Amino acid sequence: MLNLFEVVAPEEVSTLPARYRDYAYASLARAAGRLGSDYRALLGRVRSPYLRAYVLAEMPLYDPSSLESVVREVLALVPSLRYEEKVYALSRLAETVYALGAGGHEEFLSMAASYAPPVGYSGKARLALAFSRCGEVERAVRVAEGFRGSRRASIYVEVALSRPETLELLARGVRLVEKLRDSRKKIVLFSRLARHPRYEEGVGTPVESIAMKVPLGGSLEDVYLSLLVTRNLAEAGYAGAARRGFEEVASKLPPVDVLPLDFAELVIEAFYHYRGLQAALRVAEGSSLAPLYYAHLMDYASMLLFENSLARVTGR
Repeated sequence: MLNLFEVVAPEEVSTLPARYRDYAYASLARAAGRLGSDYRALLGRVRSPYLRAYVLAEMPLYDPSSLESVVREVLALVPSLRYEEKVYALSRLAETVYALGAGGHEEFLSMAASYAPPVGYSGKARLALAFSRCGEVERAVRVAEGFRGSRRASIYVEVALSRPETLELLARGVRLVEKLRDSRKKIVLFSRLARHPRYEEGVGTPVESIAMKVPLGGSLEDVYLSLLVTRNLAEAGYAGAARRGFEEVASKLPPVDVLPLDFAELVIEAFYHYRGLQAALRVAEGSSLAPLYYAHLMDYASMLLFENSLARVTGR
């Protein structure tokens, strides 16, 4: 991977519209931490208490000696956050403490759960994932069972991925996805589930069959979902199966400047998988938000690097 600051300099981020700067600086800070660089100066430029808290809560994974001070900093920021932000930040903190084996993650999970009742699906799904990652699968399942349809299926998929040794979760997730009436949602969720190490044993839909469904249609929403499927399959190690579909979708993409932010980021992620870092950077060139997209790409690429390193160590 290129040196982080060969891709985007912090000074470039300062040229972005104000509403995007925090997100870009937070993305760079997180990437810097994962790559073993100093993230503090970058995080110091982030004004949002939530983004500071969420990024901080992850950093001890890469610098365990900072855990005690980071816990204090995150807890000091929590009172200023909205309820859903509290759930996200405390869930991330609990996961970090649990992963480091430091003890005390239960306290942060309980705090996150105490703020969860009034929040929406996203916050509750994040809490369910934290429960599962911290070994409290039954609590994660109870959260999932509070929803129906694709929302319940989505939580089960993420919980199954976080606990691949529990095959009952995989089986339950597969059954719920298969029951969905929306064929596009089924394809997206199966493409996500393809990351499971026992996927080919537990799922009746072969990866090649999923890949052949792309593109899913001609509307902008179809294009987004098609890219999501190809991105998911690439993350799972099946880029070869999905390459034809990606290339067909990529040939019809408009410039990223006319796309919503999350759509543009997905385009860049997919290009990173199928055409490499330089091609992904070229997608963002010329955009008025290029520094933001560069920062997001570094955040995404550093996440994949860390996950792949962890998988080699744990065998997951």
